[in-house]
Amino acid sequence: MGILGVLLILDIITTNILLIHGGIESNPFMSGIVRNPFLHLLVKSLLLILVFMAAQRCESQLNGSGICLSLLVVDYYSIVVGNNLGVIVFRIH
Repeated sequence: MGILGVLLILDIITTNILLIHGGIESNPFMSGIVRNPFLHLLVKSLLLILVFMAAQRCESQLNGSGICLSLLVVDYYSIVVGNNLGVIVFRIH
């Protein structure tokens, strides 16, 4: 869960950088939330807790399933952060 926590923080930071430079949030569910860094951090913190709890529950039902769930979410946010960094590097600078 530590890696996911780092990725979520990187998502918040890179999203804020993009917004400062005129970018937009493409996720319609998050577009109102990302404008407020505290609210953005709160939502991502709740997501981290939810994934942790779901992974624990999955693991108790089927050995290895919690790790699979965690890896899927880590993979997703790796792509999100990578995309944000790509936009920052290649479009802003």
